[in-house]
Amino acid sequence: MIGFIEMFIPLKSFFLSQEHPPTTIKQFFGNEISEIYIWHLHSLFSVFHTHIQAVERASNSVVDVTSLDSVQKILEERKNQNFLSLKVKGLLSQKRSEGYEIKGKNFPKLQIFMKIACSI
Repeated sequence: MIGFIEMFIPLKSFFLSQEHPPTTIKQFFGNEISEIYIWHLHSLFSVFHTHIQAVERASNSVVDVTSLDSVQKILEERKNQNFLSLKVKGLLSQKRSEGYEIKGKNFPKLQIFMKIACSI
């Protein structure tokens, strides 16, 4: 199954070629770093996926489940270390080489997401 990430460029092309796309979609795909947001969220959601798989194993005991690091703890560590996946670092480097200025102000929604995710 092809996911959203793999279809990002064709979807962007499609929606931006429309005469009257929905405003939110136009703003999202018109943003130079929207693909980077998606890749970063993908790396964060992998933390949830890994933990769900571990909890759903058939041979789990209560001790196994309670000994897992909490998702909140891992997200907090990633936030404190300003973690970026290799893919995100590569995309940011590519944008910088194209002359796009990348600063923390470009990621306000991501900072809000991390704050909420770490406070749950």
